[in-house]
Amino acid sequence: VAVDQLQRRGLASVPCGDAGGVQQLAALFDVLPVRQMFEGSPESQYTVEGPQGEATFAVASSAVSDRMRWLWACDEQTLALFDGVARQSVETLAAVDGRPMMLYSACFVVVRGEFLKHDETSRHVDWGHAKLPEGSAFTCLGPLTAFPSSVGGLHYWPWDDAKAYGKVTSLNMNMPFVQHIHKYEPGYFAALDGRLFHRTEPFEYRRDAAELELCDAFEAAGHVRVLISLSIASSEERLARYARKILHCMTPDAALVRQSHSIYVHSDSECGTSESDSECEETLGFLSLRSVFQTGKWTGHHRTESEAWSDALEFSLDLRFDVRKAMVFNEGVDIGSLFLQDGVWHTRLSLELGAGRANIVGQFVRSSASVCLQGLHKTGSESAYVVIFPPRPWSIPWARWKQFPLPFERIGLPPETGIFTISIRRADDDSEPAHTILGVAASWNRCCGDLHESRSVEGPLVELGASPTGEELACLRPGCVVVAPDAVQRRGTLDRVLASMASAGASLMLVIAGGRANIPRGMRGPDDEAPPGVVPGFTMTASSVGAGSSGGGGAGGGGGLRAVAEEPVGRLVV
Repeated sequence: VAVDQLQRRGLASVPCGDAGGVQQLAALFDVLPVRQMFEGSPESQYTVEGPQGEATFAVASSAVSDRMRWLWACDEQTLALFDGVARQSVETLAAVDGRPMMLYSACFVVVRGEFLKHDETSRHVDWGHAKLPEGSAFTCLGPLTAFPSSVGGLHYWPWDDAKAYGKVTSLNMNMPFVQHIHKYEPGYFAALDGRLFHRTEPFEYRRDAAELELCDAFEAAGHVRVLISLSIASSEERLARYARKILHCMTPDAALVRQSHSIYVHSDSECGTSESDSECEETLGFLSLRSVFQTGKWTGHHRTESEAWSDALEFSLDLRFDVRKAMVFNEGVDIGSLFLQDGVWHTRLSLELGAGRANIVGQFVRSSASVCLQGLHKTGSESAYVVIFPPRPWSIPWARWKQFPLPFERIGLPPETGIFTISIRRADDDSEPAHTILGVAASWNRCCGDLHESRSVEGPLVELGASPTGEELACLRPGCVVVAPDAVQRRGTLDRVLASMASAGASLMLVIAGGRANIPRGMRGPDDEAPPGVVPGFTMTASSVGAGSSGGGGAGGGGGLRAVAEEPVGRLVV
């Protein structure tokens, strides 16, 4: 039954088969310094004297939640303590696709607290390598001890119920349309295929009269929920190297990843972070990493948990990323590491911020018009948040941008410099919903007064071609909204258009960037003194306004906006 469910759904319950082994692991966990592990630095190692002898664990923390830790076995003596509880799972999983299986790594997954918020857990796969097919790699999760039913389970997206979810988008990726939740049961592992999307179920602990004994034990333990996590994958030579590559990216440097049943290695892996490794590129699903991990001046914002982003401390870093060596440099000094985990790029940085040094754990997420680094660290008893934006966001392809996860609401994002939302609707129909578009400000907008306050512009829509004729420019009228393709920015042409708009008293210029599949770049120039009466300008993508390529004449530039106006020249409210 378990094999059939894994083949059909991607998840099944597998008996542990070694109750004594679970009890031994529970006794080992009882002597771990859990509080110290939560408050210590990322990747710290802890050695304890357990019931079966000395055991060593390395701590991995979460980029978005201070309530979760992964405690990974660091040596063979420690990992061997998990072999007994893994044995039946290894045998069962070998039958899923007829492959020999082995236990590569193991850890305790610890959640501490009475709740876990929605934005502290995200949808992901554990074995996100294109060379690892379904049925070749698995994660097995089982409770170390019984805990109350309100203390969370596992959200998962089963393969045989895809229609129940509709199309998965960036907006609903963490919100199942149908709640598929696996509840953990003592004596059983939830075995999930490495290609199955899942996440920790958010929860809020409630004391239940029907579970008083479990509630008492949970409260006495300090509201700690512990799972045993087994990383089991094929031992076939052609697949084993990919399994190890993924695990080296997922685990702390000190964690043990087995190479084979008789040989064990502890070394860094280049694959998961190699700049030229096409297999690792397939993990992300796009061509190159250089457009995100940019060299240059990154702009940072830092605030404590009790502050707002408007009160954040601003700073800058001169960053360089060595993806092959998984290193991050600031002004040539090594300040941290870069690694791929669960298909998401993470980093650990050590920086001087404010009055002291901050050990930051973060991940790269998408903002409105960029891919930025979003992270957290501890300042005494309070959490502090950091967001760092790249120097050239317009170099990032949209296809790459879409591959990165959404930012976590708990941390949030500061306003991005030069990024605006523009809502457009017909002036004669207040009931019609506005068409909202992302706009990147032109360089001369700084000469146009304060644009950060919401303002309304009403005027007729006028389309211009890439090389507007005098007759086209004569159509400009007071208050009009000018729409043009990005080719209008050619030297000489843009100056002529801006001068004509200023002379006619136009209200706004919208340029549609359709020639490049990248995040739009704001228009540049005039760089020195803006001509009298110059109007604000914004750049948008063709896809955002429903238009096709805008490389040619006026029709290509404003197709989507014309659809809003419902006629070639209509009055719009912007």
